[in-house]
Amino acid sequence: SVEMDSLGLFKSAPEPTPLPFPDDEASRWGTGCALYVVGSVLINFGQVLIRLSHTTRRRIDPITLGNLAEPPSRRGSGWSYFYWGLGTVFFAGGATFNVVGLNFAAQSLLEALGSVQFVSNLFFSVVVLKEQVQR
Repeated sequence: SVEMDSLGLFKSAPEPTPLPFPDDEASRWGTGCALYVVGSVLINFGQVLIRLSHTTRRRIDPITLGNLAEPPSRRGSGWSYFYWGLGTVFFAGGATFNVVGLNFAAQSLLEALGSVQFVSNLFFSVVVLKEQVQR
C-alpha cells in the first residue's frame, strides 16, 4: 500500500537506516587503503604463482614442452597447472579487493600505495621463486 497526502501526492520515503560502521571520512579512507594494499599484494602473489607454473613446466619437461603434437596432459606436471589456477584465483581476488578499495578512497591516494607491489614482488621472487636479488 502506498501512502498519499491530502492532495493526492505520494509521501516522501522514510529516512534510511544508518550504516553499521562509522561513516566518517578518515575511516573510509583507511578502509580503502587497507583493501587496496591487500589487493596489490594478492595480485603480485598471483603473478608470481603463474610464473612459477611456467618455470615448473620448463624444468620438468623441457623436450615435449615445445612439441605441440604431445597432448597437454603429457607436456608438464600437474603441479604447474595447480600453481597456474591458484595464481589466477589470487590475481582475481586481488583485483576485486582493489576495485572495492576504490569505492572507499580517492584514486590519487591509492595509486601511490600501489608501489607496495614492487616490494612484494621482491619478497615473493626470493621466497617463492628462489631468485637472487640483483641491481
